[in-house]
Amino acid sequence: MKSKKHAKMKNKMNKTMKFLSMAALALVGAVMTGCSNDDIVDIDQPGNDNIERLTVVANLDGSTTRALDTDGKKTYNVGDKIAVVYKNTSGNTVKAESDALTDGDITGSGKSAKFTVTLVDADKNENVTYIYPSYMAKDDGTVNYDALYNEQDGTLATLASKFDYCEFTGAWNGEKLPTATLANQLVICEYTLKNSTGSEVLNANVTAMTISDGTNVYIINRTAGAGSIYVVIKPTTSANINYTATTNDGKVWTKSVTGKTYGAGEWCPLGLRMTLDTNMIPGLFSVSASKKVYFSKGNLQYDGTNWKFADSQWEALGANGTGKNADVITNYPMDLFTWGNIDNPAYNGTTYVTGSADLSGTTDWGSRMGSGWRTLTGNSDGEWKYLLKTRGASTVNGTANARYAMAKVCGVQGMIIFPDTYTHPSSVTAPVDINGKDTGWNENDYNATNWSAMEAAGCVFLPAAGKRPYTYVSGVNSYGIYWSSTVATDVSAYYVSIGSGGVSLNESSGRDVGFSVRLVRDAK
Repeated sequence: MKSKKHAKMKNKMNKTMKFLSMAALALVGAVMTGCSNDDIVDIDQPGNDNIERLTVVANLDGSTTRALDTDGKKTYNVGDKIAVVYKNTSGNTVKAESDALTDGDITGSGKSAKFTVTLVDADKNENVTYIYPSYMAKDDGTVNYDALYNEQDGTLATLASKFDYCEFTGAWNGEKLPTATLANQLVICEYTLKNSTGSEVLNANVTAMTISDGTNVYIINRTAGAGSIYVVIKPTTSANINYTATTNDGKVWTKSVTGKTYGAGEWCPLGLRMTLDTNMIPGLFSVSASKKVYFSKGNLQYDGTNWKFADSQWEALGANGTGKNADVITNYPMDLFTWGNIDNPAYNGTTYVTGSADLSGTTDWGSRMGSGWRTLTGNSDGEWKYLLKTRGASTVNGTANARYAMAKVCGVQGMIIFPDTYTHPSSVTAPVDINGKDTGWNENDYNATNWSAMEAAGCVFLPAAGKRPYTYVSGVNSYGIYWSSTVATDVSAYYVSIGSGGVSLNESSGRDVGFSVRLVRDAK
């Protein structure tokens, strides 16, 4: 009797598209209750027998380890979607996204919902995977971790609706999708940032935050405001984690912690006492498709005993600190260095570093400043070119991907570099002739007050500090030449130059000429 019924049903399914309602999915610790076996509904749609319309019932528990509200309770909302990743009979992986939830789909005080999804030619001998929310599933069915790294805004609502990633993988239950328990894959961190003494909470002023565990880098851009900063991260095991936060007054704060283990499904309230870092500009700049950096607050200087950064971004010493051309350089401080001669900063033409290796380790000027400072790479595929010619950036005064503009800052000529994410201060005249139009320095002229606002928003300024061929200095406030860490030949290296007409890349020079050095620190 059972076989006859089965055969009859199979014939019916070969003529029509099948609508199925299936029980499925439950969050960690949830027990599936009240799931019904819905009827198969026939409609006349010949030729589409391989299309199935299914409803997936998913329950959520009352666990306090997950987040949608400040009590840690996760519930469904209108508009939520789930992704079903499956194999079709051609062996291809397919991602199907459900319809958005409506009020009528949500029951149990928001802890249960019915998602409707369409599958085409599903191979029911292969496992199926559920990903919630669907935003965390790429088109190829893999997990969208890129969203975690670049799209978080520090709010609990955005975190819960987009990034609080749960997953289940299992076998089909005959013709039905499997009933499942969804497992949370990530860690929710609730941050309170304070100054080094703990006397001041910084959250209300934090506009950006970077978190690195040595493998993953999470970049959070947020609207400054009081309250916790919520970030979802991958689980860690004995990880050393570095934090950087920037505030709307242009300050950069850092913190490093060691040996931290955070498990999937955990909610971690974390208080961090941050240290003010006075050497970094707050803007983040992409120097490759996968790497971002912070710039130092000014050009590198040497006073005869100590290495330091210039006190301001526009400071250019020239000869002996005069800021003007001179025939002879006889004493310190100085800010024009020959390539690779960190042990002989005032080299004057008798010896210099040779060889085919790029600057690395103790030969990079950054080694004199410690804490990961380094020099950008050069050449046609180097970081300088990516920074100034390739990267995506914000639209500024109508120019998309605004990367740089020639300008005067406090009377010093040079080049402004805009960070990846930038909002120009409303109190300051917007820059013009962006990305290298040949109009000279004078179109953009900013005083100390204006520049302070732009710097706080993340802008970098490279002054036209000239050059030092052997024992004299020339070109101060006329052009600027900045070393890369990349060799050209055994006796030359690549640099980038700036002038009134724009920027030149992929140039090279003998290593025995002194140029400017602006260091960076990797965001991670």
